[in-house]
Amino acid sequence: MVARSGQSEQEWTERLWPAAERAVRDYPRLRARYAAQRAGDTSGSNEETFEYGLQRVLDGLQTRLA
Repeated sequence: MVARSGQSEQEWTERLWPAAERAVRDYPRLRARYAAQRAGDTSGSNEETFEYGLQRVLDGLQTRLA
């Protein structure tokens, strides 16, 4: 979706933040995580997050097959 939008990932993220903040307004822990994420540098984190998630799925499959 980001690529099709013609916007950079940063522009896309900035556009969506207000909706995300409204969605978590009643959830203090999620609100804190969103605030921490917004303040930090997220460059490269998509690949790291994907890699971590993929490894956990593969670990679970390995456990089930053993």
